[in-house]
Amino acid sequence: MVQSPRQSVRIIYPPHLAPEMALDGATYRVVDLSAGGCLLSATMPARYRVGQQVHGTIRFKDGSSLRLDAYVLRSHDNTFALEFLHEIPQGYIERETAIFGSRDRDRRRFFRLRYSSVPNPTLLCAEQEQFRVMEISEAAIVLCCEDLERFMKGQRVQGTLVFHDGEGLGVDGYVFRMTARQVIVLLSRFLPTARIMKEQQYALQQIRKG
Repeated sequence: MVQSPRQSVRIIYPPHLAPEMALDGATYRVVDLSAGGCLLSATMPARYRVGQQVHGTIRFKDGSSLRLDAYVLRSHDNTFALEFLHEIPQGYIERETAIFGSRDRDRRRFFRLRYSSVPNPTLLCAEQEQFRVMEISEAAIVLCCEDLERFMKGQRVQGTLVFHDGEGLGVDGYVFRMTARQVIVLLSRFLPTARIMKEQQYALQQIRKG
């Protein structure tokens, strides 16, 4: 068995963006995740006991999934914990940490492109609302908003991200944080890396022209 999950970096998920764990035909929401284990939001089924080995699949919000073997570690109130037989590959942990953060402050981040002198993308939402996008990464976008009362932390945000060349990408996420005139939205699905690179190249071209 691996070391206790509590000794690893833990990723805490917002409920509506959490991965799901499929076990024996049932699906459970993942409350938190580490390389060594996870906590599931449900009363432990009567058919399980502490120390029992189980087989399941974690399904992430980006569509990827990971099959694994685990032991039932403990049960408490309306949750139960699993300890993985083998640690989750580090790539999964780094990706989830970059999006959702963790208890470990020393974590990697995705490349971020901040717009200054080049045309900003626009987020088109329902009811003709639109917001200028100040920054993008694969995992998040930053909106410019004069009226912060329009948003609240945890609010779902959906719309179409329109770039300088007219390409539109559907986005879905939630408000992670608000600062002075800015709203940080974490995305439930990554922006394509090719699009991020294209924007970076465009920004460099405009800087050279200027």
